[in-house]
Amino acid sequence: MIKKRKAAALITACIIAVFLGIVGILFAFRSIQERNLATRYVDSVRAFWLAEAGLAKGYNELMSSPSYNGESWTTLANGDYRVVKNITADGVEIRAEGRYGSSTHALTSTLAIVPYPFENTISAGDDIHLSGTQAKVKVYGKTRLSGDYTEEGQDGSNIWFADKQAGIDSSYTNFVIPDYDNNGTPDEFNDFVTLGRESIADYPRKKTVYIQTNGMVNIFPTKKLGNKKIIFVEGDEEGTGDVYIYFDASWRNSQDITIISTGDITYVQPLQIQKDARLNTISWDDYNEISTFYSTHESVLYAHDDIYYRDTFGYGSVTGNIIAGDDIRFTHTYNDKNFYYSDRAYNGDVPPGFGRIAAGSGVLSSQIEDWQETYD
Repeated sequence: MIKKRKAAALITACIIAVFLGIVGILFAFRSIQERNLATRYVDSVRAFWLAEAGLAKGYNELMSSPSYNGESWTTLANGDYRVVKNITADGVEIRAEGRYGSSTHALTSTLAIVPYPFENTISAGDDIHLSGTQAKVKVYGKTRLSGDYTEEGQDGSNIWFADKQAGIDSSYTNFVIPDYDNNGTPDEFNDFVTLGRESIADYPRKKTVYIQTNGMVNIFPTKKLGNKKIIFVEGDEEGTGDVYIYFDASWRNSQDITIISTGDITYVQPLQIQKDARLNTISWDDYNEISTFYSTHESVLYAHDDIYYRDTFGYGSVTGNIIAGDDIRFTHTYNDKNFYYSDRAYNGDVPPGFGRIAAGSGVLSSQIEDWQETYD
């Protein structure tokens, strides 16, 4: 009987020992788990702080210099951070990543760009020239040119400027196309082509038209183009892929479309633009506007080369921003034309495609337009 009691006591003791051992192991695992969770939490917080530090560094650097191009992985407080700069349709995106221990944290913000030429009615990277007979031009708002203004008009031809300044630094009169092909040199033809393709990619396919041709493309305002944002005509080399825009009817209300060409763009009027509608153009070569009789439109126009106005027996107006990389030339015959300033683009209503072309020239808004937090 005593032996049986001893055996039962031994078994009970073993069961208790096993139970206590299991409980001890569970407590140990729980302690390790809580310690790991605490470590991961601390690592996550420190990674967040590192990402915040990177975002602050990127923001401050961009406020000092728009050419700032980000930071490679940098050690700070036993962790690492980096800053990646991307140009998007909305402006300049800063993505700051922080990593500490097992955690990585990312913060993304977007800063809008306010390009210098959008402060002006007319901007010329070089000269403005007037010729013709009975040519009358009035420019309201600011006119800024990096070259000079010259006149060869006859019979009282002249341009009246409300506010004209010549000899201005080209950064205030022209755009520099960013180095989209990443070869170290901005403002090249390949950069322009990539800009056009990226502009197309910024919108759903149904809102864009992409044409690859070395020939000439004619564009008319049809219903099929009513919801489009970008039309990009791309040639194989500089000066190909010309576009003729024939507007013999009015555009639809609130339409805002940008036509991009690797060659020349020629705009044949008349056109009476509809309410809040805007026709915009971006051309690698020249922009030509031919007008007869009465025509008005609102536009943001950019030509990497020259802009020509050839109006005959007409009266009309352009509201918006006219920007030439080189010269602007008026060749008018018995014509009266007015140019009015629009602050839509300057105040953030940038036309399709211009957010990208403007990314290399201007002042970054100090206001963060978008802020996102990402856990990796």
